[in-house]
Amino acid sequence: SKLLVLASGHAPVIREVGSGESRVLDLEAPIKWLPDGSIVGFDTSGHLALSNAISAMQPVAAGIVIDTETELRRVAFDFEDGSRSVVDVSADLRHVAMIVDGRLVVLPIAGGVPVLEPSATNGALFVTGSFSPDSRRFASVVGTRLEIDDLSSRQRVQSACRLWLDGGPLGSTTLRWLSPTSLLVFGEATGNYGGDIWRIRIDERGRITAPPQVL
Repeated sequence: SKLLVLASGHAPVIREVGSGESRVLDLEAPIKWLPDGSIVGFDTSGHLALSNAISAMQPVAAGIVIDTETELRRVAFDFEDGSRSVVDVSADLRHVAMIVDGRLVVLPIAGGVPVLEPSATNGALFVTGSFSPDSRRFASVVGTRLEIDDLSSRQRVQSACRLWLDGGPLGSTTLRWLSPTSLLVFGEATGNYGGDIWRIRIDERGRITAPPQVL
């Protein structure tokens, strides 16, 4: 097992769990692990690239370029960094979710127009999002609003459940997919700070099938 360690002001490091072995990652701003064990992120020039333990770093596309110094501050959990940009990259390396001009947009990595209707952040301090494991859907939390978009049908579902998501400066909602049809968020049934881990299930059409379940 391997652990990706990020610390503000330091180079990203890959550590072997249970041993003292580690190596510096050859990406300036890593974004996420991929199912094949490689890591997608941005190189020193701000271009999207792949890194793994076997081959040299490989470029992904020339359409997306970022300011890696700014992005590292965002990856290091600086929620007050208003210039943060990249939110997530799909596992099939076809789409990237970014904050552009105060809106959360999903763009083709190769370049082009947004594939979904952009979501206004309205000055929210906390914005998070994640592509599903099959790269079919994108779930996002903007402030206290949870939305699930289907990249194929272009349909958007907004949670109607009474679930308070920690989206203020004192707390932040973690969003993780467990499978293509279920995801986890951190929140509370009331407006109080703190809460539980909730599991949300969706059907094949992307609709929420039942009230969130506390784990």
